Amino acid sequence: MRREGPDLSASPRELPAAWANFPAMPLPIPGPGRRSLWTQEVEDEILDRLAAGETLTSICETPRLPDFPAMSSVVRWGREDNPPGFSARYQHAGEVGAMVQADRIPEEIEALALKDAAAAAVVLKARSWYLGVMVPARYGKALNVNARVAGGVDPVTWGVAEVPVATTPPAEDQEKP
Repeated sequence: MRREGPDLSASPRELPAAWANFPAMPLPIPGPGRRSLWTQEVEDEILDRLAAGETLTSICETPRLPDFPAMSSVVRWGREDNPPGFSARYQHAGEVGAMVQADRIPEEIEALALKDAAAAAVVLKARSWYLGVMVPARYGKALNVNARVAGGVDPVTWGVAEVPVATTPPAEDQEKP
């Protein structure tokens, strides 16, 4: 059975009145995207591929299992640490994957350098930057200068004692009258 709508031939000023007598139609509620149900099999697939050096984007764009979650779901699992412990496992797999990518760099650069040395230099710089961002503790440029020194050294002054400032110059620097 088809519902009849208001008369749309009315002038623009009369349209609101024409629609006032028309019953409201429910709007379709958008359904969720891909399923985001966690299973151990899905987690194992994601973490194994991350540890093999694949990016999360490529993993979620080429699922090998049915009902594979969207990338946003995996990121949410890591952010909320739900299931418990997923965040730490995800971080560890990412670090292992970065090390795998770092191991591949010399072979890629060597093969590319035979064709184009300038391109090889650009790829090396880009890969180095990427690894520094992904695993800054291992590949980053920042140095960890936190040090512990035995003996009660003041970390603010680095153990340097204050030296009194002389108010008069030493005898040899004084002018002779």
